[in-house]
Amino acid sequence: MRNTFRFVNGIRSAYPIRRIADKFPHMKDTVQKRIEILLQHLGVKPQRASLDAGMSRDALRKLLAKPTSKPSAEMLEGLNKAYGVSVQWLLHGGSDTPLFDGDATPRQEATENPPTKADQAAGIPIKGSVAAAYVSGEAGADDAVIGAIQTPPTLAHIKGIYALYVDGTSMEPQYFPGDLIFLNPARPARKGDCVVIVTDHGTGPQRSLGIYTGENGDTVYLKKRDPQRPEGTDIAIPKKHIKARHKVLTINEIFGA
Repeated sequence: MRNTFRFVNGIRSAYPIRRIADKFPHMKDTVQKRIEILLQHLGVKPQRASLDAGMSRDALRKLLAKPTSKPSAEMLEGLNKAYGVSVQWLLHGGSDTPLFDGDATPRQEATENPPTKADQAAGIPIKGSVAAAYVSGEAGADDAVIGAIQTPPTLAHIKGIYALYVDGTSMEPQYFPGDLIFLNPARPARKGDCVVIVTDHGTGPQRSLGIYTGENGDTVYLKKRDPQRPEGTDIAIPKKHIKARHKVLTINEIFGA
């Protein structure tokens, strides 16, 4: 019998749907199937979701390849923490689309229908610039759209993506003045990721670009590349002034590598 493989984000799944469906006719009611639906809804690959959930890179891939295996409590809790998905939905279903905790927001939300040509033409909005440096209390950020850029196909189904121009030299050689960066407000940042922190010290919003290195109960820490200092410069930003933190997408995330 010929097998039919499923493609997710252009990648062939590790197992043929028809073979599994024949062997497990109620696969649609399994935790594995609901996790697969969740990943499609979010537009993320199993490897990325595994890392977001605090697991090894191949944890979800191995689970999805074995329909009779059971996810651990740590795996379910990790997916809940990373994406806000309901653990009860993962375990028991009750809806054809993912259900999320009432006080949580899904980390990425795909459109229900494929993007139209008009959606593609509108492109990703460019919302001004971000300072490579951080000066406490300095204002200068707003959400005014100053332009747009064509949407890469791998980002077309994700809501909320926007772009900023880099202003300043303190993130060289990673980012130079005038470079365009893409941000996903819904994707959680891990240590080592580049982020844009939006702060307000009472003088209006300020954006700052840096490498997220960690946090404690009161403070978020960033590192600047700083071309004058090979070890970089560490920046401490009080959480009480932080209004948002948005992950900068990598080249791999932009183009689906």
